[in-house]
Amino acid sequence: YYAEVTVGLSIVARDIEQRLSAANLPTALATSFDNAAVLGNFTAIDQLTPGALNAEVCIDGNPVACFSSEQMSIDFNHIVEHISRYYTIKIGDIIFCGNTGHELPISIGHHFTASINGNTLLDFKTK
Repeated sequence: YYAEVTVGLSIVARDIEQRLSAANLPTALATSFDNAAVLGNFTAIDQLTPGALNAEVCIDGNPVACFSSEQMSIDFNHIVEHISRYYTIKIGDIIFCGNTGHELPISIGHHFTASINGNTLLDFKTK
């Protein structure tokens, strides 16, 4: 079903979300701005250590969130199988799955890195 994986961050502007929600307006503007979804470099799944995929997000070198595919109630193959029942999936489509459950603060100047099994795939500084 898939040959590559990466890490990604979904960014939500909480102040905008709260303001829209308080006005009973759709909150999509809080999640659909430019660069609201940040993706790392893709790596071939067979290049990673076999077994669980363990992701880590660091801010300024400090680990702030960890995730293991072993924590998922449904594995990747079943997610793809289920989604493909309802949607046409094509090469190049991206499926976000897995969630650390952490809300990470973002400030100007923060240096974010994210890795899978120790391989850094995402590295950026906020502006």
